[in-house]
Amino acid sequence: PPRFKILQISYSLVDPGALKAWHLHRMQDDIWFVPPHNKLLVGLYDLREMSKTKEKSMRLVLGNHTSNLLLIPRGIAHGCANIWREPASLIYLTNAQFSLDRPDEYRLPWDYFGRNFWEAKRS
Repeated sequence: PPRFKILQISYSLVDPGALKAWHLHRMQDDIWFVPPHNKLLVGLYDLREMSKTKEKSMRLVLGNHTSNLLLIPRGIAHGCANIWREPASLIYLTNAQFSLDRPDEYRLPWDYFGRNFWEAKRS
């Protein structure tokens, strides 16, 4: 979104071998950051009805000696896996605050888009 007003900043430490997937939001966008000295495999799957990329998936590595921000629009299922040997920090900014009164996190099974999505792949 052109205007992203940060309303919450959160931090997660992802242990080696941990998988945090899948979930999506209907009212919130996320921005994810993994520090350059860490790395996480991130998965995205577009579930937006009117999107040009509907039902397309993407895998990318955040961190890994680079500093990048990843914008995750509402309607994109997302998650991450730490398939490496060191813990990894994930800092995420949201344009909505967490609320028990209005939850906006919808979970999908970790293997919803296939069991091999989170496996290491050699290129």
